[in-house]
Amino acid sequence: MSAASTANFAGFGSLAGALLSLVLFRTPLTWVIVAALGLTAAAILVVRYDDEWCSLAWERVER
Repeated sequence: MSAASTANFAGFGSLAGALLSLVLFRTPLTWVIVAALGLTAAAILVVRYDDEWCSLAWERVER
Protein backbone atom coordinates (compact mmCIF):
# COMPACT_ATOMS: atom_id res chain seq x y z
CA MET A 1 0.00 0.00 0.00
CA SER A 2 1.43 3.37 -0.95
CA ALA A 3 1.81 6.29 1.43
CA ALA A 4 -1.04 8.18 -0.24
CA SER A 5 -3.37 5.20 0.15
CA THR A 6 -2.45 4.92 3.82
CA ALA A 7 -3.15 8.63 4.31
CA ASN A 8 -6.47 8.24 2.51
CA PHE A 9 -7.43 5.34 4.78
CA ALA A 10 -6.44 7.32 7.90
CA GLY A 11 -8.48 10.30 6.72
CA PHE A 12 -11.53 8.16 6.07
CA GLY A 13 -11.26 6.63 9.53
CA SER A 14 -11.27 10.04 11.20
CA LEU A 15 -14.26 11.15 9.11
CA ALA A 16 -16.18 8.01 10.05
CA GLY A 17 -15.28 8.51 13.71
CA ALA A 18 -16.45 12.12 13.63
CA LEU A 19 -19.78 11.17 12.06
CA LEU A 20 -20.26 8.35 14.56
CA SER A 21 -19.55 10.65 17.50
CA LEU A 22 -22.11 13.14 16.19
CA VAL A 23 -24.74 10.40 16.28
CA LEU A 24 -23.71 8.82 19.58
CA PHE A 25 -23.39 12.05 21.55
CA ARG A 26 -26.31 13.75 19.79
CA THR A 27 -24.21 16.78 19.01
CA PRO A 28 -26.08 19.64 17.34
CA LEU A 29 -24.89 20.30 13.80
CA THR A 30 -23.28 23.74 13.68
CA TRP A 31 -21.53 25.51 10.83
CA VAL A 32 -18.13 24.69 12.36
CA ILE A 33 -18.86 20.97 12.31
CA VAL A 34 -20.19 21.12 8.75
CA ALA A 35 -17.09 23.03 7.62
CA ALA A 36 -14.77 20.53 9.33
CA LEU A 37 -16.55 17.54 7.79
CA GLY A 38 -16.47 19.19 4.36
CA LEU A 39 -12.76 19.96 4.60
CA THR A 40 -12.00 16.42 5.75
CA ALA A 41 -14.00 14.94 2.86
CA ALA A 42 -12.24 17.26 0.40
CA ALA A 43 -8.82 16.24 1.76
CA ILE A 44 -9.70 12.56 1.35
CA LEU A 45 -10.69 13.15 -2.29
CA VAL A 46 -7.55 15.16 -3.02
CA VAL A 47 -5.29 12.43 -1.62
CA ARG A 48 -7.21 9.75 -3.49
CA TYR A 49 -7.01 11.45 -6.87
CA ASP A 50 -3.40 12.51 -6.31
CA ASP A 51 -2.47 8.85 -5.73
CA GLU A 52 -4.24 7.81 -8.95
CA TRP A 53 -2.54 10.60 -10.89
CA CYS A 54 0.89 9.60 -9.59
CA SER A 55 0.39 5.96 -10.55
CA LEU A 56 -0.77 6.98 -14.04
CA ALA A 57 2.25 9.27 -14.42
CA TRP A 58 4.55 6.43 -13.34
CA GLU A 59 3.02 4.10 -15.94
CA ARG A 60 3.68 6.72 -18.65
CA VAL A 61 7.33 7.00 -17.57
CA GLU A 62 7.82 3.23 -17.75
CA ARG A 63 6.67 3.08 -21.36
